[in-house]
Amino acid sequence: MFASYHLAFLAVNSALQERIVPKEEIATFFQQYKKLIKEVNPAFIFNMDESFVSPNTKEKVVVSRTTRGVTKEEKVPCHLTLVGCVCADNTAMKPLIILDIKTAPPAFLTYDLLSKAFISGSETGWINGEIYSSWVKDCFLPFLHEKREHLRMPMAPAILLLDGHSTRFNKDVLEQLVANRVKVAIIPAHSSHLMQPLDLCPFGEFKKKVSKLSFSPGDGIRQKREKLVNQAILGWRYASMEDIIEAGFKRSGLWPFNPNAVLMGSPASIVDKTDAPEQMKRTRRISINNRVITCIQDINDLFSEAPPAKKRNT
Repeated sequence: MFASYHLAFLAVNSALQERIVPKEEIATFFQQYKKLIKEVNPAFIFNMDESFVSPNTKEKVVVSRTTRGVTKEEKVPCHLTLVGCVCADNTAMKPLIILDIKTAPPAFLTYDLLSKAFISGSETGWINGEIYSSWVKDCFLPFLHEKREHLRMPMAPAILLLDGHSTRFNKDVLEQLVANRVKVAIIPAHSSHLMQPLDLCPFGEFKKKVSKLSFSPGDGIRQKREKLVNQAILGWRYASMEDIIEAGFKRSGLWPFNPNAVLMGSPASIVDKTDAPEQMKRTRRISINNRVITCIQDINDLFSEAPPAKKRNT
């Protein structure tokens, strides 16, 4: 009994610690970010992140005329990740949908579907380094160039706000972004619930819409996957409405620039570094969190911190 309670306490305590951020790290990020946005139009301040969806649906089964309907919950044997990107001018990119199969079937590569979303796949249904690299090269940068041309600002600098997910730690991709006048700002670790516009509003609305998904009793895996993709597209269309994007950026303090929206708005999640849990005070030898990357030298400095590769025994 005690062991079960102790394990449950540790799990809850660990989850809470993952939502705690030292105040000094947030303040440092906003100081760096303030310098970045001086010459950047809000139309070119982007936030990219991904949202994993694995719905449970409820199906009502009628046993007989004399008995009540029984509702059973069914875990859907398919899932996906939606990669979203929103801008501080309250616009959004077409989403990328990552299926839980490595190669997307022809049914997901129709002109109609591809006009609404980019489609990719991985065995896990999660984003990986290869997909992230392709998103930057084939989705984000073409969208950025098109937007610059549309606004007649061909040399406009841009900012891409990211979290510190391991897929972002890619030297070639960072060099591509910098070469295209994109400054990369990585928010502090464990701060997505405070500082990432997508997590603060759009993704919450997106998941609400996807949760309304329902299947027919005879639906097979293919039909369920198709319905899930279509529901995700509808959910993103709603979640990327102007007022929802605006609310996310406003709550993050990133646009309009307002550090107090974070520093004064979530006291339970922000602590002085001296009061932070001990494991949070230990820093890895190399980390991309809480970094601002504006030039090749920043990239070289970042990767020069990486420990040398271990030699394999022969």
